[in-house]
Amino acid sequence: MDIKRHVYHRRNIIILVIGFAILAVIYSVYLAPPHDFPETEIMTVKSGQSIRQVGEQLLAGHFITNLEAFIILEKIFGAGHGIIAGGYYFDRPISSLIIAKRLARGEFNLTPIRITFPEGITAREMSRILQKNIPNFDSALFTRLTKNREGYLFPDTYYFSPTITTDEIVEQLEKTFEIKTATLATKALWSRKSFNDIIVMASLLEEEAKTFSDRKMIAGILWKRVAAGMRLQVDAVFPYIIGKNTFQLTKTDLQINSPYNTYRFAGLPAGPISNPGLEAINAALDPTPSPYWFYLTGDDGKMYYSVDFDGHKDNRVNYLD
Repeated sequence: MDIKRHVYHRRNIIILVIGFAILAVIYSVYLAPPHDFPETEIMTVKSGQSIRQVGEQLLAGHFITNLEAFIILEKIFGAGHGIIAGGYYFDRPISSLIIAKRLARGEFNLTPIRITFPEGITAREMSRILQKNIPNFDSALFTRLTKNREGYLFPDTYYFSPTITTDEIVEQLEKTFEIKTATLATKALWSRKSFNDIIVMASLLEEEAKTFSDRKMIAGILWKRVAAGMRLQVDAVFPYIIGKNTFQLTKTDLQINSPYNTYRFAGLPAGPISNPGLEAINAALDPTPSPYWFYLTGDDGKMYYSVDFDGHKDNRVNYLD
């Protein structure tokens, strides 16, 4: 009896192993996702498409590995009602089994994508973030649409649908700017400065200082220089012009022929160098009066001010290596 039981038990184990092996082969051949499954993409099913047409679309797009297996699964899950039309978002590789079930149930997986643009971000930097997070994002189109909109794309936290188009993203960034700055645009009229000049100044302040009080103080200094016809000599423009920061600049860089170069040309640069937040815009609108004409950021991160160039040179010696 013990021998018979042992033989029976062994036979069952062999059957199970063979069964699992067969299932593994079936899965890898007919159901497993392709190795080049297009993650973070949206597959659109149009109204009226047949199961076979959708299957061929999935096969061509490398979402499934076997057309006939998908058709069989879809008929089982669909129970006669077919596939529900719409945009299906795939954030990771999944099997044909799960795809068939989702299409039959209309599980689009269109959870909003949370994206935060920090204050002082440029349109170019926005494009890089969007490229990584939004399916079907067109960076070339974004660049064309925002070519003259630097400064007017509001930095904030957004919740974008995975199906959002590039045009709609730009529209939302601009609309948010209009809403957030509506009262500030009116306030600019009383400052006797154009709102565009305010935005240009705010974009400089975003890069020049971190605290609101320092931004207001620097705004007072820079507005005085503008009024006096002086060159602003703001280093913050160079990352925007040539991608170099203060510590990488050479004397040749300071003379580059660009309308944004505040070392070569007096007054404000030709346009905003980033997209400023509300705090920087408010600082540009409400500068702090002072006797100072010069400032610098010390190695300790603090701002140091001076009334003349001699004092500025002293500050450089005392607070910079």
